[in-house]
Amino acid sequence: MKASAGKWLKAAVSLAAGLPGKSCDGPVTVLIPAAGLSSRMEGTDKLTLSLGNAPVLVHTLRAFQRCASVDEIILITRPEKIESLVEMVRTHKLRKVSTVTEGGDTRLESVARGFAQISARKGLVAVHDGARPFITPDDIEKVIRAARKHGAAAAAVPATDTLKKCDENGRILETVPRDGIWRMQTPQVFSYDLLQVALAYAQASGVQVTDDCGLMEACGIPVYVCPCGIHNMKITAAEDLCVANALVQLQQTKGNE
Repeated sequence: MKASAGKWLKAAVSLAAGLPGKSCDGPVTVLIPAAGLSSRMEGTDKLTLSLGNAPVLVHTLRAFQRCASVDEIILITRPEKIESLVEMVRTHKLRKVSTVTEGGDTRLESVARGFAQISARKGLVAVHDGARPFITPDDIEKVIRAARKHGAAAAAVPATDTLKKCDENGRILETVPRDGIWRMQTPQVFSYDLLQVALAYAQASGVQVTDDCGLMEACGIPVYVCPCGIHNMKITAAEDLCVANALVQLQQTKGNE
């Protein structure tokens, strides 16, 4: 391990040790990474596709706009999309969006660039997938409350499918017990200080993770799951958009009853 990485790892461990019994107060900033290439949508930007009466990304942003605990939203995107997303924010009156900034080549780089734009430099930081438009203000509040208590918390749902471990040829080797297995979602919410040192560790070490909780795990920082709604799906492929539109229609029907 590089010396600089070791320094940040020690800082993370030290911060985590001081978390039990300490409430994480302060403002809440939300980072929305939206700089992906939508490769599974054959290059079509899934975030700007229509979902009911608005683009996918607008549904996502509205949920955080309506959450009373959220103070600021930072949208992170590709440079060629900045102008159009600024106009989208203006058109839909998403007043909590303070900044639309350029992302990086990876999700981790995009989160780091968005983090650098946070004005408060304290409190909590929530990271949420732009392609999860069905998150609710109530579930956002739940994860924020858990993060204030523990310093790091994330939306998740318990695994209900039967899980199998297979070899490289697809032959089943064994059944994996579902006990204690959760499917991770977003938002994932962390104290500002914890995320700051974790991002510094990632830059120094080159560690690669698939979500922000994984970065905390790499630093030895405990993260607590917060059970949230099963409808908090992520749109990654064309079939997902069909399911999402059906879900919107169902919600509209229930709202009209």
